[in-house]
Amino acid sequence: MVHSWPPYAVGACLLFSFCDSFRQFYKPKPEAKESYLTRIATSQTVSRGFLLGCRVLVSIGSVAILWGHAIRFGLTDLKYFTIWSYCLLTLYFVLASIITHWYSAHPKDCQKNKQLESLCKFIAAIFHITATVVWIVDAVTWTVIWPMIKHSNRDKPEELAHATMRLFNIYSYVEHGVNIPIILVELSINNIRFERHMLGYVGLWSLYFGLFAIAFFYMTGRWIYTVIDFTKTWSPLFYLGVHFAHYGCFFWSGFLKTQIDYLLIGRKTQANEGKHAKFS
Repeated sequence: MVHSWPPYAVGACLLFSFCDSFRQFYKPKPEAKESYLTRIATSQTVSRGFLLGCRVLVSIGSVAILWGHAIRFGLTDLKYFTIWSYCLLTLYFVLASIITHWYSAHPKDCQKNKQLESLCKFIAAIFHITATVVWIVDAVTWTVIWPMIKHSNRDKPEELAHATMRLFNIYSYVEHGVNIPIILVELSINNIRFERHMLGYVGLWSLYFGLFAIAFFYMTGRWIYTVIDFTKTWSPLFYLGVHFAHYGCFFWSGFLKTQIDYLLIGRKTQANEGKHAKFS
């Protein structure tokens, strides 16, 4: 039986997500003890050369993964949230590499550049989103989407074999697994403090994909993921759950950053002031 009310409920959930995300921008912002440029381009745990080397290595590897994925499976996979998120991860590392190199070569010129500071704030926002969504992507892929694929194709061996081939390959392993270690290493060596108001960007990123997925359905008649089919009675709970799951993963990454900082560089003051410095 098809119910008519779930799409309206999903619409209400998306409106709530939009309003709640914008509400985060009005949270009190911590007093800036250092510029976004300094946070992006420096590290308190490793040398700047090591920081740059790691970021360049990840940038090259991530571009290679996306390139190889596109060659093997085509550009149609750009519709998937996984690819959206991995492209964002790649963009972060490419931009962070450029800023780190530029700051190393021209520190005085960089400090006076207001446009560069705005760019670094944008890069910091990308990092907050990326450090959040890697947990969502991996958890939903392996605990929700893959089990649903196996269940729905249990009597269709050819389709199941095709889905298995699409999910179990080097590109998928990186995009749905290696992405977390990459972020954990970056959390360990970067100097970016988690800030509560950045949660607004995380919420909007999730919202934008939800709106894109619905638009894609109306244009093609197909859902990108069956779990986002808003005609199902449980769909409003799923959309609302995804919104708050992003919040939970945001705070989880912020907590990890606090603990890593404490363990690696003994920033007891910052650890003790976590709720003020990290999530204010």
